[in-house]
Amino acid sequence: MTGTTIILPVYNQFSLTEECLRRLLSFSGEDFRIILVDDASTEGIFSDISNLTNDQRIKVIRNEINL
Repeated sequence: MTGTTIILPVYNQFSLTEECLRRLLSFSGEDFRIILVDDASTEGIFSDISNLTNDQRIKVIRNEINL
């Protein structure tokens, strides 16, 4: 894949993460991917984010412990 890669580090704050993802995904015709790195959020954000990440442009990585 050529194009732009956006790395989005996340720790809690689901509403901000959701808004950011929705805005990024609203861009059409762009050759990009999003790597979302969840740093062991404590608010259950990973399961909430999983509902938003059906888009093949998004890859989710979850740290088991907070780094």
